[in-house]
Formats: sequence, C-alpha cells, structure tokens
Amino acid sequence: MAAAGVGAVVGAGPAAGGPAAALAAAQAAAFAAAANVGDVAGQRLEELAAERRALAAQRKRNVAQTAQEAKKRKRLIEKAGKLSDADLMAILGQRAAAKAKPKAKGKAKAKGKAVAKALAAGPAAAAVAAAAGPG
Repeated sequence: MAAAGVGAVVGAGPAAGGPAAALAAAQAAAFAAAANVGDVAGQRLEELAAERRALAAQRKRNVAQTAQEAKKRKRLIEKAGKLSDADLMAILGQRAAAKAKPKAKGKAKAKGKAVAKALAAGPAAAAVAAAAGPG
C-alpha cells in the first residue's frame, strides 16, 4: 500500500477541509454574490434592445400613417377634380364664411351670476347681492 502515491494520503483532498476546500468555497461565494448583484451591462443591453424594437414599431406606424394620409389626399383631389367651377366657388365661399364668424363670448361675469342667484332666492337677497358688488 505504500506504493499508492502521495495523492492517496487520507485527508489530502478538498473534502478534508484543506486550502483547496477553502478556495473552492470562496469561489462559490464570489459567484453567488455576482449572481445576486445581477448583470448591469446585460440589463442595459436588454433595455436598449427593447427601446430599439419600440422605435422600429413606431417608425412602421408612422410610415403606414403617412401612406394612408397620402392616399386620402389623392382621393380628395380626384373628387374635387370632378366638381364644377361653381361648386368649387360655393365651397370656398362657405369656408370663408365659416372663418369670418365671430368667436363665442367669454363666460358671464360673476356679478351677473350672483345677482341672478339672488333674484331666484328672493327680492331681499337680490338687494344685498347688488349692494355687495362684484366678487
């Protein structure tokens, strides 16, 4: 049995708790700690890839929408080409009249609202509201 060699000595392997076992345990702990921290660079790459996919989808939607608007404009121009000069002039007149309409007035003044509410409540309240003034 003496010819078995140095490696056959009992207690010489990593299972015996020697320096090799300590090194293996330290490496395992380091790998576990690295796995818990996460791969920051890998996460950033995934985020960039997701952003690239989103931008490509947005670009695809924009191209489709542009083509759709171009087709719509072409159809409208074809329809307008079939109209008579009188019809076109009538349409232009309608558009000018719509633009010339006065804009809606702003909200009513607070004083008028208070007086109207007071009149609804009774004549005595109306006198008080009118004497109080705006606000």
